[in-house]
Amino acid sequence: MRELDGAMADLRSLLEELGEDPDTALEDLMPKVARMNEIPSTWQWSTIGEISAYIQRGKSPKYIDKVICPVINQKCIRWGELQLQHLKYIHPEQFSAWDEARFIKAGDVLWNSTGTGTVGRAYHVKAADCTPSKVVDSHVTILPGSAGIGCTLFVQLD
Repeated sequence: MRELDGAMADLRSLLEELGEDPDTALEDLMPKVARMNEIPSTWQWSTIGEISAYIQRGKSPKYIDKVICPVINQKCIRWGELQLQHLKYIHPEQFSAWDEARFIKAGDVLWNSTGTGTVGRAYHVKAADCTPSKVVDSHVTILPGSAGIGCTLFVQLD
């Protein structure tokens, strides 16, 4: 909470330097910031490093029409669902380039790490999502699952 207070003070100072009224400029932002601090009593704040020792982005595949191994791209990842109609597929010549760590597993969190309008969207992988086996492309980051992460980990801001 101290970091948030400090960031808000810095933002107010910057707005004043720009000749803006901080109260007016922050009026729309404040309800969203306040909601960020409201979490259920069974949750706790933590850093990504505290819940996962290994984080990686996917690879840049050579795509072909439907074959064997689907690739999850940023268009697939929506808040609360994985839209499979947007899957792409790895060219068979590249199958050996994907090691075990690059396949999604139940409990993983998939996070869009690039893209205007898509960066930040995340999805918590369920067991059913893993059949057939799937990998992610270079615009998606995998945060490997942890026993301490629940399915309602993420909050969507309007």
